[in-house]
Amino acid sequence: MADLKLHLREAIAEPIDLIKQGTAPPPYFFALEPSEADHEQKQKFAALLGASALARILAGMNLVRSGPDHSGGGDGGDSKGDEAAPIIHYSLRNPSEYVTAFNEKTEATINAFTKGPLASMYEPSNGGVTTSLDLEVTHAELHATVLPHIFGGLHQVGKTHLAQLDKVLTHFTAALRPFKVFPPSRDHQGGKGREGADGEQQPELKLAVTVNYVKSIDITGGSGNGGGIYIHTPCTRIVIFSVKPQHWEAALQKPVPLKGAEKTPAVKNHLGIYDAIVAAAAAATATATGDTATSAAADSAATASTPTAAASTTTAHTSAVGALPDWFGWKGKPKPPKKEERFKFTLNMTVLEIEFNDGKYKANKPKFEAIFKNMAKDDENLGPIAESGGLDALGRSTCTVFKVAEA
Repeated sequence: MADLKLHLREAIAEPIDLIKQGTAPPPYFFALEPSEADHEQKQKFAALLGASALARILAGMNLVRSGPDHSGGGDGGDSKGDEAAPIIHYSLRNPSEYVTAFNEKTEATINAFTKGPLASMYEPSNGGVTTSLDLEVTHAELHATVLPHIFGGLHQVGKTHLAQLDKVLTHFTAALRPFKVFPPSRDHQGGKGREGADGEQQPELKLAVTVNYVKSIDITGGSGNGGGIYIHTPCTRIVIFSVKPQHWEAALQKPVPLKGAEKTPAVKNHLGIYDAIVAAAAAATATATGDTATSAAADSAATASTPTAAASTTTAHTSAVGALPDWFGWKGKPKPPKKEERFKFTLNMTVLEIEFNDGKYKANKPKFEAIFKNMAKDDENLGPIAESGGLDALGRSTCTVFKVAEA
């Protein structure tokens, strides 16, 4: 029980604070909170917060149950309950444990959503869409490639949100910069050792992000009086990333100025990322509706100003993500930002879009709420959360919540 509580305390902690301690944070959970004007939307969103809470609890149980003995007690500390020695994580400070530190928490979270009691509350999915990208990009371009994969097609995400999300990604990578992905003995081999021996020996690094949102459809097609009649569906998007450790290491390094390049002020403009989201949304909508002409047009427009990249998908899906229009808000003839060297970055992504059955959740909520409150009792961090709002409050504490004007 002590270990499970520790995992829940990590879920409500600031990820940057965990990284500074040498601990890999659990996957980011984002939630797009709709306006409180619509009571039904509000209820659907509350159910998604409860789902997030359950995911954190079940992921913690997965880690306790399937993880190796890190407590130093031989039996994982279970036999002594709360008096057991505290769990010792795989540490980011140890290069041989770096990849595993992230992977174990990513896998535990994915399994929480796709297996067990929480999975039964989601409608069956089609397995998601898998995309592979082979890129040669700058750091800024990489950010503008990743964010559309996470938030593309979500009309609730605006320019202000994208600017905030870019800062989250920037702070996350900056906090990881001091840690070594590979042992120091390989640091001075010009990357060849990492690309060869170490790169092949270590498994790929896995990361995941979830986005909770309420999808609203006007069943009158906009022709209804009083603004139409809407059906609201709670949804969760799970984005799973897989990347070679040596490419991840390159992405974490500070940008290297291009040799011989004229020094110019760096351009910091998040609006170009928003343009990328718009292009991704157009392609996603066209693909979902089978509008191949629109999809092709969106992909073509997006590809016009793409960084050097070769993208392929494992399904019959063509994505505008990674082919980004109007970089950094450029209009007309582009004015390049501060020139920096490009680096190789191979990225495999699976995007899983699943609808949450809030009716099933409500039927089971009292049981899981009682479990959480009993577990959180007398805990100085979890106790106040349990008393203030139970699972809903835990879910809100474990998510980065963005208010949206409409949902």
